[in-house]
Amino acid sequence: MRNWIRSGLVAAGLLLAIGAQAQTPSPAPAPSPAPAPAGGGAATVTATCKDGTPFSGPSLHGACRGHGGVAKGSTPNASTSGTATPPATTSSSSASPSGSKKKGSQPLATAKPGGGPGLVWVNTDSKAYHCNGSRWYGRTKSGEYMSESAAKTAGYHAAQNKACTS
Repeated sequence: MRNWIRSGLVAAGLLLAIGAQAQTPSPAPAPSPAPAPAGGGAATVTATCKDGTPFSGPSLHGACRGHGGVAKGSTPNASTSGTATPPATTSSSSASPSGSKKKGSQPLATAKPGGGPGLVWVNTDSKAYHCNGSRWYGRTKSGEYMSESAAKTAGYHAAQNKACTS
């Protein structure tokens, strides 16, 4: 009697599994690729990412993933020749030392003229000074060049508490 019950339960389980499999919808067919442009080549879109790296691909979908997205000032260019010319890029110094940019940060401005050995850039807004060769040396919105000793005397502090070594 127990064997009959077990056999019935096994049969019911098999029927449920077969029924569930039959009700599973089959995957939708893959969409057909877009027709090729009249020029004969595949369409290619180029743009500039927020960190300054160029992007080239079939569409902007997923463009610049891992690079902060597409730069707002970047105008996507469509090319049908199949070999797109990447847009002009900015200096690689616009990326942070770790290789990634923080959210909301802007590309670095060109350094103001006048700096050099023995001088630091004093950010008059943050009251911090930046050493020659650092990321923000001569590049903050407001500031001026002066000697490190003059900056300390005027009440400024080293950026990230790192005094200049020169």
